[in-house]
Amino acid sequence: MLAHGEATSVGTPATRMGEAARVALVSLLLPCLLLPFSRRVLSLYVLRFFNDGVEAAVVAASLLLFAHNAWAAGTVIYSLAVGIKMNALLLAPGLAVLLFQARGPLGGTALIGLAGVVQLVVGAPFLTAGRAEAAAYVAKAFELSRAFLQKWSVNGAAYSADTFASATLSRSLLGLHLGLLLASTRGTGTACRG
Repeated sequence: MLAHGEATSVGTPATRMGEAARVALVSLLLPCLLLPFSRRVLSLYVLRFFNDGVEAAVVAASLLLFAHNAWAAGTVIYSLAVGIKMNALLLAPGLAVLLFQARGPLGGTALIGLAGVVQLVVGAPFLTAGRAEAAAYVAKAFELSRAFLQKWSVNGAAYSADTFASATLSRSLLGLHLGLLLASTRGTGTACRG
């Protein structure tokens, strides 16, 4: 039985998040360290996963920094993860909520701006190569008009091929997603401020 005032959980949510990020970082970093020495590991982690292992290790490092209230450093590392592979953008809505909760509207906006600056620095060689090259870089980096094949989709198997490829379904799902994100931020305070 717990004594009066004794905690029932191990650490705060931030401490638990930090421990989880530390474990993820170590488990993802070890294969990355072996990349130069093993053609098999290189093939598996870089070629077959299309940089997923490297991107996940960098995301885990950013989460570890966020858990330790190193918001600016975590934002820079997270933005580098986006530069490695855009899968990291899947965390952006939740991360934006955390940034605004932890740093308030002005601080959260400044950190998002910092992430944008990092992307400009990463893309500088392509953006400064010339007008045509810069336009091609931006168009391909954010190619939102790209269509995916239905045969690779698990969730889209319920739709016909025409419905799956339709712009109406894409816009509807995007609108629903944005609406749910907006609804989920209602009433969020600044409980994480620190």
